[in-house]
Amino acid sequence: MKNKILITDSTVKKYFHSKIAFEKERHILNLLDGSGLTANSYHTDDRYIELECINGQTLSQLIDKDEHNLLAVFDKLILWIREFNSITKNIVLDDINLKNFIYSDGKIYGIDFESWHCGDNTENYAAVLAAVQTAYFKNEDIKKSLCGHIKSLINSDCIETVGMQVVKINLRRRAMKKIRNTDCVIIAGGKSSRMGSPKGLLEYNGHTFLDHIIYNTAVFDRQYISANNNLYDQFNCKIINDKYTDIGPMGAIHAALTECANEYVFFIPCDMPFVSEESIFCLFDKMENNADAVVFVAQEKVFPTVGIYRKSILPQLEKQIESGNYKMMKLLDSVKTQYVQAPFSHQFKNINTPADYDSIK
Repeated sequence: MKNKILITDSTVKKYFHSKIAFEKERHILNLLDGSGLTANSYHTDDRYIELECINGQTLSQLIDKDEHNLLAVFDKLILWIREFNSITKNIVLDDINLKNFIYSDGKIYGIDFESWHCGDNTENYAAVLAAVQTAYFKNEDIKKSLCGHIKSLINSDCIETVGMQVVKINLRRRAMKKIRNTDCVIIAGGKSSRMGSPKGLLEYNGHTFLDHIIYNTAVFDRQYISANNNLYDQFNCKIINDKYTDIGPMGAIHAALTECANEYVFFIPCDMPFVSEESIFCLFDKMENNADAVVFVAQEKVFPTVGIYRKSILPQLEKQIESGNYKMMKLLDSVKTQYVQAPFSHQFKNINTPADYDSIK
């Protein structure tokens, strides 16, 4: 879900929908404090950050207008990355998008740090080159010149990873065309009888399962939680209550398809906090236009509650509910279902019992 941005003449307030995104961005801003690599931070609260407003143009705008010496501008960006790597040591930015850098008065400023992981920070150079290679240029000769120039500035070892970065960028772009027409619903209405406590509120690495899933599904414009109590009001997502209760995930899918505005809804259960954004992109990228349901298969097991469902199945869904058959596999057999092999099968681990939970601590 998109963060809320309030801009005045002097400040920018960024309100974070995801608690994890807020903490990740705050961590980077604290590391960069006083470095000049980003705007000065004036205030942070438990969900928003207030920054100095920098007037300038994003790097994507500069490319589009083609009004500057782009070689000189990207020299400065490489220097920005070099200083960022020196300060942060092992942080790899997951989304080096040219829209996330502002050029102002001869300086580069980074403006988005909510998505990153620890690793080999030289990947940041490769990501810059990949971003330029996949950007739209009015003049292809300028693009070739700029790519060649950037290659001359970075270590040859980094260049080897550029291809993987390009694949990720193109995958994201293709998937986002479909994701924009899709709502996201986290299924959290189960009784958690085997676990003994609400699974969505279990903690992993200092955050609840719901926090992790909300962060991993932030690419959707609208995120909902399917639940039949007020346990999840704290997560700043609209709650969808079941019309048909005590019938398992089928009740959640029925309620969401009835209430959500978009033609498609992506579902994920609250006990699967490891399914990544990249896995979701892969599912949407492979989605066929005529499919009624698109679900993951991992290690020969079908996951009916991790997938995309279309509103057109509502009549069949209601018919099955009224017949008293609440099995999800029966529903998948009765509609046009597409099965997609999970790209990272280790992410598809249900945490259903205390023993499951102990295994990830």
